[in-house]
Amino acid sequence: MLRAANEFAGIVREFIDQFAVERKWVTNTSYCTLINANDTVTGANRLEAY
Repeated sequence: MLRAANEFAGIVREFIDQFAVERKWVTNTSYCTLINANDTVTGANRLEAY
């Protein structure tokens, strides 16, 4: 169940990113991203970029 939820969340994030860029609300194609405790350095870098 968790895997399906994560896959769905990824689809929703991609849709939000695409929608926001198309509307010219943002230029960052990673506007909507998930960061959790397991992301360590990658998560920190994403958070810093935000």
